[in-house]
Amino acid sequence: MIEIEETQVKITTVSEARKHLPALAEEVARTGVAVLITRRGRPLAKLVSPTPQVAGGADALALRGLPLVLNEDFDEPLEDIWDALGR
Repeated sequence: MIEIEETQVKITTVSEARKHLPALAEEVARTGVAVLITRRGRPLAKLVSPTPQVAGGADALALRGLPLVLNEDFDEPLEDIWDALGR
């Protein structure tokens, strides 16, 4: 399971975002930290990376295209499940 982090958000005003949009966009792409753009203290928009960031900073799509190998018994219940069920 992949956990996607979105705990950090940088907050800026719409006027500051206008002045520094290229730098903000580059920072979001590099760090994965979203930018919340506000007007008069209220959320107006959110600038986010198009590639989800995975816990630990890895790219969520980094494994795309790699072969997936499953054991023949991948769908068999684990032994501790049988013990828990009393079988």
